[in-house]
Amino acid sequence: MADRVTLTINSAQFAQLVGRFLAAMQQETEQWIATLTARVRVRAMGYTPVDTGRLQNSWRSSMLNPLTGEVRNATPYARVVEFGGYRGLGPKTVRTGRTALGGGFTAGPGIFSSSAPTGMLRRALAEEGKEMLQTLKDILRKRWRNG
Repeated sequence: MADRVTLTINSAQFAQLVGRFLAAMQQETEQWIATLTARVRVRAMGYTPVDTGRLQNSWRSSMLNPLTGEVRNATPYARVVEFGGYRGLGPKTVRTGRTALGGGFTAGPGIFSSSAPTGMLRRALAEEGKEMLQTLKDILRKRWRNG
């Protein structure tokens, strides 16, 4: 009888391992997204120009589902402050060119509030970007090591 080397691959065992990994990842990812959403809201509030305080106090964050967070501002003029689009230059506006915010985010050219020439929300997310990716990498490493 000939000697042989045999490798048996059991897909059911592999599927169970992957399933446990994904379940653990989902739980940590849910917490990570909730924390990130809250942190972006707080940063956006800090970058919001204040005249009456209405715009700054209108930032809200919520979880739409366990893996989707949302930061929003329903003030009618929030979009203009975030993306520019003022009709003309004045004492509270400034014309800017395309501005890199970091993290792959840019503020396009336009006329912006001089107090928020790169917006509020995109700037907040850009600043959280590096830490956000590092945290996700740490979660993946931890879960991969712990099986």
